[in-house]
Amino acid sequence: MVSAATRPRAVTFPRSKSQSRSSESSSFSARTSLELAELVEFLETLTDPCVVDRAYLAPWVADPVLHDVDGHLLVAIDGNGELL
Repeated sequence: MVSAATRPRAVTFPRSKSQSRSSESSSFSARTSLELAELVEFLETLTDPCVVDRAYLAPWVADPVLHDVDGHLLVAIDGNGELL
């Protein structure tokens, strides 16, 4: 049984102005068209079409035959059993 003297107490930290809901929404609505365009451009770089081409990614993907030195290499396969 935990006594009142040893029971952990909850600590509540006050929210800063930047964490309040009203400032979050006003901060978001203050974004400019340029900032939005830059965000979209950045996100599009994360979806580079080259990542679907195994030949393009080959220099960075371990070969299961050549590089599995201890039998623990994780090899990803798709739903058809093909190497990713």
